[in-house]
Amino acid sequence: MASRELHHLPNPDSISGSVSKRPLNILLLNSLKFMGGGETWMLNMAGHLARRGHHPLIVARPKTVFLQQAEALGLSTRALWIAGDLNPILLAKLVAITKKHRTDVVIANVSRDIRISGLMARLTRRFSVVGLHQVDRPIAGKWNYRLTFNHLADAVVVNSEATRQTLIRESPWLNIERLRVIHHGIEPGKVAGDGGRVRQELGLKDTDQVLGFVGRLCGQKGISTLLEAMEILEKQHPGVHLLIAGTGVLEKKVRQFASSRPHVHVLGFRSDIPDVMSACDVLLVPSIWEGFGLVVVEAMVAGVPCVASAISSLPEIVESEVNGLLVPPKDPAALAKATDRLLSDPDLRDRFRKAGRETVESRFTVERMMDSYEDLFRDMIQKRGKHAGIH
Repeated sequence: MASRELHHLPNPDSISGSVSKRPLNILLLNSLKFMGGGETWMLNMAGHLARRGHHPLIVARPKTVFLQQAEALGLSTRALWIAGDLNPILLAKLVAITKKHRTDVVIANVSRDIRISGLMARLTRRFSVVGLHQVDRPIAGKWNYRLTFNHLADAVVVNSEATRQTLIRESPWLNIERLRVIHHGIEPGKVAGDGGRVRQELGLKDTDQVLGFVGRLCGQKGISTLLEAMEILEKQHPGVHLLIAGTGVLEKKVRQFASSRPHVHVLGFRSDIPDVMSACDVLLVPSIWEGFGLVVVEAMVAGVPCVASAISSLPEIVESEVNGLLVPPKDPAALAKATDRLLSDPDLRDRFRKAGRETVESRFTVERMMDSYEDLFRDMIQKRGKHAGIH
């Protein structure tokens, strides 16, 4: 797999003074083998950085879908076999990459990536490290995690206030001064899709009522709750359809459920999620816990009201009775009741559609997200300059 690199990058030797204006060299490090939400976010982040005039470089394992998609998007990449934390050959190769790239900041995807880049940063003193913690789960208090998040990461970005509170409450050893909350953002104009095409593909009429679920088919996403709620709803609304887009360990269970229900459509992996969402009247998000819940923001842009679990970050996006409805997690009856209410009240759906778009435009745009990250990067570089005695 060929690597794509940036050349002729700006000289970062003069850290203070010019840092507020010059383009930044950002390395995005990802050692995972699989493609998930975090990897999709990294690809989008790299693209937004490039469009803002910065110089992102993605370093990832060879022959992964993540690296292949980065190359397909025309992003600068380096393929590197990343395994272990203290592999001297790996560290030497990464040091050479950061030196050639003149890296200012490394965005590290998981704890291993934070340890690797943090060790390099301490050895070379040339760049800062931003670690990511994108799920609303505590961090174990083992010594290696304490070292990773308290000493090797210069900042730890979480994507919701709920996650920050979880860490403060359940990982009390963590230095909370390093935590930064930066919500994910999207480009509203690029999400609205062609729902009519998907309805036509599935043989659905414009007048059919359609529910949607988009996400991994796993326990975390509340799949059992979704299916039990559908059993209730199909009795209350005999003609209602359910579109399920995604794959995962519970896909066999979902397909068995749908096998005797022609009104339940299991779509598998879809690359046209905006179109799928736009085909729905209501999106169901029955998660047990979440990272950020970007799917809810995407639904709001597509003009689809949501019924979501009142857990993790979702109440930071969905304000119940204002732009959607919140229900307790693991409660199929509550999910069905709220969904029935939306299906039965077109005016309420219209009100939530308008309010949802306003929510996204005021709080969850790419511009807000990127401004926050740029502020963080420049703040870290300035602090590093001061510690190095550069004035």
